[in-house]
Amino acid sequence: MALNLVVRYGLQAEESSPQYPQGAGKNDAVPGDQTGTPFDKDLFNDILGFLQGLIVDAGITISGNPDTADNSDYKDALEAIITSKINDAITNGDFDTRINNIISQRLQVVGGLLKYDANNNGDLDT
Repeated sequence: MALNLVVRYGLQAEESSPQYPQGAGKNDAVPGDQTGTPFDKDLFNDILGFLQGLIVDAGITISGNPDTADNSDYKDALEAIITSKINDAITNGDFDTRINNIISQRLQVVGGLLKYDANNNGDLDT
């Protein structure tokens, strides 16, 4: 599940934008007026479910300490998952094939510039 804040909370969420395609949280205009995004169990659990899923999939044990930019269980979990996927591809002998597919599908030279389709949607960035 991934919540669309605009659909779920209407005017209590910020409108969709390129930075937050499903909307963003919003503060009350005046403290207590309830015009902001409510602290909602589903929204909170949506975020926690994703983060805890990383920990479970990585098979790591959490430290029990709050994450910081330079000491993060969630970052460690993401790195472990990516490393595992790369190692699996190398072990299975299809790493070169996968890399070549990514390069051929997402990188193109256009007007002498190397362009990359970051979202795999046909939109090329320099």
